Amino acid sequence: MMRLAAVCLLVLALASPALAQEYRFATDASAPMDIRADQLIVYYDASYAEYRGGVHAVQGPLEMRAQKLRIDFADDNSTVSHWSAEEDIRLTSEGKTATGQWLRYDAAEEEMHMGDEVRLSDAELQLTGQLFVLNMATSRARLEAQGEDGRARARFRVPPESR
Repeated sequence: MMRLAAVCLLVLALASPALAQEYRFATDASAPMDIRADQLIVYYDASYAEYRGGVHAVQGPLEMRAQKLRIDFADDNSTVSHWSAEEDIRLTSEGKTATGQWLRYDAAEEEMHMGDEVRLSDAELQLTGQLFVLNMATSRARLEAQGEDGRARARFRVPPESR
């Protein structure tokens, strides 16, 4: 019954002209990030590194896959200031998935932004919108609709025991 009530509340939220639905993704901002890719190019003088081809990054429970990842370093070349990913972005965390065309992370803000035709899904629902924002410190995420009609889309599966 609680699940059905939650689905009804989500449907009501989706009926509003501008969606900013909160969603949770498991994160651990203090965990180290491990990255693998087909190629790594480091530009020491420019303070950044590029990973290309089959990029797979893992930080705690959060995994990211993309074709390109650029990491920009602070002046000391040892602290990440921000990073960005492009092409076939896929974030996964404990059964939840987000996909999009680009991703930006700002270390100072501890926020990740994913854009353009974003899809969020788990075992029970599918959401689509234009901007996904994930706060790495709080694990809170939201999906925003900014398209021509200003609406996000959703598909729900209500388990039989909730009906």
